[in-house]
Amino acid sequence: MNLITRRRAPFDEVVVKEETTAEEQVVVEEETTAEEQVVVEEETTAEEQVVVEEETTAEEQVVVEEETTAEEQVVVKVERTSKKQEMIENEESAVVDDFEITYNGSQDEGSDYSLIVASNRDEYYKRPSKNMWYWEEDHNVIGGRDLQAECDGGTWLAMSPSRRKLGVLLNLPRTLKPNAKSKHPEPSIYTYSNTSNELTPHKEIYLGFGNSLPDIPLKKVEAGKEQMHEICRRLNNIEDKAALVENLIQLLKDDERHLPDPELAKRRPAVQNQLSSIFVSIPEGGYGTRTHTIILITKTGQVDVIEISLQPPMDVKNPHWKKTEFQFDL
Repeated sequence: MNLITRRRAPFDEVVVKEETTAEEQVVVEEETTAEEQVVVEEETTAEEQVVVEEETTAEEQVVVEEETTAEEQVVVKVERTSKKQEMIENEESAVVDDFEITYNGSQDEGSDYSLIVASNRDEYYKRPSKNMWYWEEDHNVIGGRDLQAECDGGTWLAMSPSRRKLGVLLNLPRTLKPNAKSKHPEPSIYTYSNTSNELTPHKEIYLGFGNSLPDIPLKKVEAGKEQMHEICRRLNNIEDKAALVENLIQLLKDDERHLPDPELAKRRPAVQNQLSSIFVSIPEGGYGTRTHTIILITKTGQVDVIEISLQPPMDVKNPHWKKTEFQFDL
C-alpha cells in the first residue's frame, strides 16, 4: 500500500540534533520565525489530499484526517481488501495485530490539546522497514516505510503537516456498524469503510482500535481507553508535556494481559494470551510490538511527533530502541 501525495513546497529548514542518550535519540526541530513562516493554503481538490491507492497486495488501512475547521475535527477512514482479510480469517498461524487510542480534545475546554494519538505497530521482526523520516519523493510527508517487496514504499503511519493530514493503518476484520449520532452539530470523529459510502459519526472523546472496531472492542483496547482517559485528565496542559509523553510510552509498553477476551478467543484461539496485552511479544513466532508512535497537536497548532522503534538486529531479550522526535507548527 503506497501513500501517494502531490509534491508541494518543502518544509522550512530543519535542524537535526543527535542525542547521546542510550536510546540513541534523534531530535528534529523545525525552526521558524514570524518572517520566515511559510503559509500553505489547503485546496479543496482531491489532488491536494493525501490519496491512498490500492495495489494488488494492498492492506486494509485506517486513515485519520485532521480537518481545518475551527472545531479541529478528525475523520477516520477505514478501507479494506480481501487479501489481508483472508489471511486473518483463514490462517490461524498468521498474526497481524495493532493498537491505537485517540483523544479528541476539541470538545474538552480544559485541555490544551486538540488531538492526541498513541499507537503501536505490531509486526514480524524480520519484515524490513525504515523509521519515520521525511519522504524522498515528497518532503511534506513524514512517516515510516514498509520495505517488504510486495509493499515497498507503503506505510503504517504518516502525516503531512502542510496539508494537515494524518494517516494510520490498521487491520480491521469486521464490517463497520452504524454508530449513534453525535449530539454536537458537527461530529468530531467519523469512520469510513469502502464497503459503504456512509460516514459513521462517533461522539466519543476517546476512540480505540486494536484489530477491532469501536463497536466490538478487545479487552486490551477498553483498558487502554481507561488509561488514556486518566492520563489526559491529569496531564492536559502544555507545561506537563514531558510527563504526558512518558505516561503514554508506559501505556504503549503495558504488557498486562487482559483475559478472558471472548472476541479475541474467537479470532485467535492459538495466541489469544500473547495478543491480549497492549505491548505484544511472541519471541517464538518472531513477532511483537516494534514501534510506538505518539502525536500531540495543541489547539494553537503546535505538533510533537515521537517515534520509538525497535532496531535490528531485533533481540527481544536485549532490545535496542531508537527515539526520533519532530516538532513543527501547523
